[in-house]
Amino acid sequence: MRNLHRALPAEKRGEWHETAQELAKRVHRLFDAGDVVMVKGSKGSKAALVVDAIKKLGQANGT
Repeated sequence: MRNLHRALPAEKRGEWHETAQELAKRVHRLFDAGDVVMVKGSKGSKAALVVDAIKKLGQANGT
């Protein structure tokens, strides 16, 4: 996936992180209230860590 990220034009790139743990630490900087987010990943990739971090954002904002 890193190669795909690098191949995209800069204006189309999102963020890329080596691990779900790295991404989970940054979600508070990536989303605003009202954003709609889809997380796709496997149990092996630990995508649930990202989902949990996003859910905590909503709880902190009272939503």
